[in-house]
Amino acid sequence: MSLSTRTIRRRISDGTIPAYQCGRRSIRLRLDELESALRRIPSARR
Repeated sequence: MSLSTRTIRRRISDGTIPAYQCGRRSIRLRLDELESALRRIPSARR
């Protein structure tokens, strides 16, 4: 999975992806919550 830091931070801000703060600067995400927040787009390949 390839997502930019900016995209992840935007999704955390709008509440799409739940995040957990550990300490002052560290943010943790659960992979299953991240995957469920995203939707798969079918490719044109057959």
